[in-house]
Amino acid sequence: MGLIFHYFGSYLDALSSRMGGIVEDEGSGRIDIYKITLAGISQGNALDLLVGHGCNSILDLNIPNAHNDLLQMMYEYGIVGVIFYVVLLVDRFRQIARFRKMENGMYMAYLSSFYIFFFLGIFSNLVPLMSYFVFSTLLWGFLEGNYIRERRENA
Repeated sequence: MGLIFHYFGSYLDALSSRMGGIVEDEGSGRIDIYKITLAGISQGNALDLLVGHGCNSILDLNIPNAHNDLLQMMYEYGIVGVIFYVVLLVDRFRQIARFRKMENGMYMAYLSSFYIFFFLGIFSNLVPLMSYFVFSTLLWGFLEGNYIRERRENA
């Protein structure tokens, strides 16, 4: 534990300071962004609620992104997009459980990547910034492909 604090102490201090400042700056303006996005969702018609306003349409609200993947998916892709997003999360969770049950050596890598994906999605903008999304899905594809290959070799 001391090794972690030695190498990552400055990062932990910065994180603690940033978390402490959330009350003062309302999460760097995220509360206002959430309100704007929710207002945009509620002002849409039935079709907007079902299929959304379209890719990158969040820019029409004069914000770069919603800082929350679920809100952004709802605004841009509607209920259909949210369903796909939730199915992705549930499927990843089930796959992690399968890896753990099989005592796969890549279980921790899968679990860590899921935590990163999930929490960045809540507080940031993982899906709109495609690079993070691509890296996560590439890792999952690699891990699952490796798992399938190992099963075939052992069969």
